[in-house]
Amino acid sequence: MSAYTARSKYTVFHNTIAAVASVNPLGTMFSIEATLRNLDRHAQDEQAEIARKEKALADYRAQLGRPFEHEERLRELLVKQEDINRSLDLDKSDAQVVDEGRVA
Repeated sequence: MSAYTARSKYTVFHNTIAAVASVNPLGTMFSIEATLRNLDRHAQDEQAEIARKEKALADYRAQLGRPFEHEERLRELLVKQEDINRSLDLDKSDAQVVDEGRVA
């Protein structure tokens, strides 16, 4: 007699929960019961993950509307880089590091 084992899968959220169906009915029942006991824990884990991702999304949306905090320093450094390029005659070649038309 073979020890045939089949896996029954139930999709819960994005995880796959599996119960083992075997030739032994008692083993099959234990597997199904264990799977059912874990469903609540899996649901709680998924709810916690959803809450974490929703909070991160809200944080990202709040940051989206804010100006870049180092904008002024960036502009100063771009002007300085342009001056250095000009002093090295880099502004007259195709190998220019910063396109002068892009510096605001």
